[in-house]
Amino acid sequence: MRFEKSDAVGDEGVAAVNMLFSRELRWIFREVSKRDVGVDAQVEVCRERLATSRLLALQIKAGESYFTESTADGWIYRGNRDHLDYYLARSLPVLMVLYDPRSGGAWWQHVSKETIRRTDKGWALFVPRDQRLREQAKGTCKTFPSWAREFRSNLRCVAFGYTRGLLCNSLYFT
Repeated sequence: MRFEKSDAVGDEGVAAVNMLFSRELRWIFREVSKRDVGVDAQVEVCRERLATSRLLALQIKAGESYFTESTADGWIYRGNRDHLDYYLARSLPVLMVLYDPRSGGAWWQHVSKETIRRTDKGWALFVPRDQRLREQAKGTCKTFPSWAREFRSNLRCVAFGYTRGLLCNSLYFT
């Protein structure tokens, strides 16, 4: 059995995103051991050192190839319809995280009907440059992510209970 370079880069991406969430953001990172089912990890939001039971699913894509289709404001990720259907059907919100091994940076976008664009071959997702997972959690939350409002209204705060303060105090985007 061969261990390809792409396997090593994928492992590096998961480890690096783990460090960003665990060390810098102080959220609980749980790698999914069966990666072939669509997500690589789950994170649990923590606030003031307390676990909140609010979970997010992460699909982590690592490597230079994920940054080749760029715009002035970000990158385009393209996927197949089977994966999209899986992400949209999940009970947890799914964040697509692109990890660049050259810079050590990671950027995210929520996968939802509002953020994707269907194409002839599958779907596309715009990942903004300003949605970077910061290595040092400094700065302020500029805007409340629209996907959190969507889940709050759709689920009436029962399952996730996102609030403006929770995300703005815990996750910083610049």
